[in-house]
Amino acid sequence: MTRATAGGASAALTALPVAVLTALALVVVHWAPPRADVPDPAPDAAPAQVVQAYLAAVSARDFDTANKLVLPAWFRHGRLDRAPVYRDLRVGEPRNLKPADPAGGGSSADAFTQAVAVPSSYRLSGGDVPGQDGLTEWTWILARNTDDARWLIIDAGPV
Repeated sequence: MTRATAGGASAALTALPVAVLTALALVVVHWAPPRADVPDPAPDAAPAQVVQAYLAAVSARDFDTANKLVLPAWFRHGRLDRAPVYRDLRVGEPRNLKPADPAGGGSSADAFTQAVAVPSSYRLSGGDVPGQDGLTEWTWILARNTDDARWLIIDAGPV
């Protein structure tokens, strides 16, 4: 009888991690997929269109599209991210950042021949973005090195 009890406890200890891993896999499979497939913007899309596509892709959890629009060194999204939904989105006209101001302190755009700042405003719901309740004003920095290259988001921050 002692053997059966020890064997039963051993089986229960083995079954517990398997059950936890199975439950975790179900959460990932059902919670993490994209809500929608956002089309990639055209390669010649204007900076404002790239920002709109990026925010639509993040909102839809289409991280494949979102990650194509940012530099690999910048913020990348993964399936377990609790990404926010951007609502009431307004994207303004880009402001040219080149040539760089020689008196400026340098920026992430310095390594590129073309760079723009694109202002936006939106309301967030959900996600893990602390301190951005209500209307948020945010500027997106996009850059490229040639006229035929796609604009990519390289930085962002408060207006």
